[in-house]
Amino acid sequence: MSDPTAAIAASTLVADIAPYAAAFISIVVVPWAVAEFHKLTGAKVSQAALDKLSALAKAEAGAMMTASETNLAGVAIPLGSKVFADAAARIIAGAPGVLAAAGLTPEAVATMVSGHLGAMQASSPAAAAPAAPLAK
Repeated sequence: MSDPTAAIAASTLVADIAPYAAAFISIVVVPWAVAEFHKLTGAKVSQAALDKLSALAKAEAGAMMTASETNLAGVAIPLGSKVFADAAARIIAGAPGVLAAAGLTPEAVATMVSGHLGAMQASSPAAAAPAAPLAK
């Protein structure tokens, strides 16, 4: 049988590492992917467009958390979920031309929203348990 304390330790480790992982991805992985995309396709990618899409994706993720009574604490939303596709569609509709300048697909924008939401969930405090009713 598995040790439940190991699961707790692993979850706190993930929560501690998540902000650093998100920063690593945005600072190292995204610029590397853009450079590789440019090498393979010859297409120009605008870093400003990528930054704008990332900021809009972060805003969408924040709006999703704000709309939830629990700040989506403990809620797992699958990556291919319609919520992320809808968020990507709102971003693309609100910033026409940015998607082409960034060289990304709508699915990549949905993944950005998912990544920002995951980072926000990992760094937000757990939802408080409801208070027990007072005994008479």
